[in-house]
Amino acid sequence: MQSGHELDARLAHKTLFGWFRPTFEVAVRQWQVTLGTGVALLVTQMLLDRAPWPYGDSWWPIVLHTLVESLALSLVFVAGYRLLAERESRGTALEVNSWERTLTCAAQVSLTWTVFGLVIAGALILAGIVITFLAPSLSLRSGGAVIVLLTFGSLVLTIVMFLLAPIWASLGVANALSTVHAVRSLDNGLGSVLSSLRIAFDQKWRVFWPSYALSLLLIVAYALSWFSVYIAVAILGPILRYLPIVLWALAVALTFVIERAYAPDLGNAVLGDGPEPAPATPISAAPAASAPATSGASTRPPDPVAAPAATAQATTAAPAATAQAATAADAAALLEQDLRTNRADRLVALVETGLAADPRFFASHPDPTTGLAKKIAQTRPDLALRVLQPYLKEQRGHRFHLTGALLVANILLRDGRRLADAARFLAQVKTMYPEEAMVDQLIKTANKAITAVAGPGGT
Repeated sequence: MQSGHELDARLAHKTLFGWFRPTFEVAVRQWQVTLGTGVALLVTQMLLDRAPWPYGDSWWPIVLHTLVESLALSLVFVAGYRLLAERESRGTALEVNSWERTLTCAAQVSLTWTVFGLVIAGALILAGIVITFLAPSLSLRSGGAVIVLLTFGSLVLTIVMFLLAPIWASLGVANALSTVHAVRSLDNGLGSVLSSLRIAFDQKWRVFWPSYALSLLLIVAYALSWFSVYIAVAILGPILRYLPIVLWALAVALTFVIERAYAPDLGNAVLGDGPEPAPATPISAAPAASAPATSGASTRPPDPVAAPAATAQATTAAPAATAQAATAADAAALLEQDLRTNRADRLVALVETGLAADPRFFASHPDPTTGLAKKIAQTRPDLALRVLQPYLKEQRGHRFHLTGALLVANILLRDGRRLADAARFLAQVKTMYPEEAMVDQLIKTANKAITAVAGPGGT
């Protein structure tokens, strides 16, 4: 059983331009799910449009319509994505949440994003009211001035929207990742959105220049559309009616590609609902699989923390947590409790408490180690490495050992300064798992990244 997906290595260092082909591959491979989701979303939209919504001059019917429509479409989309993720995860150690947890979190995520959007819309409306109030000279008598102002304002708005293209692209990625969190993680709705925003904006390089290129293409397409209105309406009208099905189908596939690019470890060894994945059994070439490695650098992964300057920062925001975890045993109990109840606010403080008490703390408490390391890897990769280091050395027989090793490799690969460390680490992981395809893919990724950094004349 592989611990990850075949796309993980392909997408590890890809920008948005590298997502198109994998998206079409997933969409075609799982066409029953992707097209089925598109049809379900179109039918849902049609039913919502025909519903007897209340209308009036008040603001609340608009808000009600927006909330219900967003919730319904989000639940259908997340249900389709869960089916696709479940199918694509077969034969791997990737897990999905139960349907109940998935739909509950999806509703919370939808509410969070909708409230965020309504707040932004309200702020823009308020800004418009203020501008109108502060410009009393722009009356009907000065219609020409109003037209000039609106034209100039539209141009300025277009330029600003274009300049902020990477932000809109990152927000789109965060929205997709929040769907992934509903299916894969144990976070609640708000936690999923915040975690998704952090992951997306931490990797802005994936969408920065591609977002500008795509924005220019959209502007050109919009300009050309003015010269082809008749063709679009009269000839392509019947086709365009069903275009949303295709677009939604591709959106479901693209969400999976975004997951594999941004958060490939999110579905590994999820704690909580459902059965735990079967252990990734070491090959017979590693006879000490059930015992700690005791000698020889080639029989254990190297120290992933010993390199440059990734020492843990002392936390100053954890007096309450450390007060509740006076001993390592207290910290272990609180860590397990917090992981299973989706409480993530004090994990970093508890981890530092445990490591301060004993650097081998997580080798002695191996079960939550990999899930915990994934939780903190996005914000504190240095701490995640310290958590996994003794675990990997001393728990070779643990069911999530390979998952932990791949997580360390991915953390190292995301840091351009530690590509050589990643290559050395993966070379030794290869000696323990000689037939694991994900290790081979990550080794190729590391070598390719090192070559790219070194340049044509590098060594």
